[in-house]
Amino acid sequence: MMTNENAERARRSVARKLDPISTSTFVRSLIAYLVGERWTYPYIESLGCAPDGFLYAQESETDGYRRLICRRADLIRTILHLALMAELTPGERSLLLSEVPPLGKRRT
Repeated sequence: MMTNENAERARRSVARKLDPISTSTFVRSLIAYLVGERWTYPYIESLGCAPDGFLYAQESETDGYRRLICRRADLIRTILHLALMAELTPGERSLLLSEVPPLGKRRT
């Protein structure tokens, strides 16, 4: 079981390892949200997953949610690919994956 202090240390480590990786602004915004950072503007404030697997997000300074052209499974594949590139530990990878909203749920 991860304590709050260990979870925060792992979150900071993941953010530090992923921040310099060059990727699209869209992916960068999603990853930043998952690690609790604001690397883009606008940035994602809340992320959800519809029952059909498509993600939806509320960005800063917008009302409501917008459906993204990205499925939950695509985000998971991207995370796993980035985890290899950034040499994330299994615990860091698990922490990142745990932030992906489950089907039909929203994370704020």
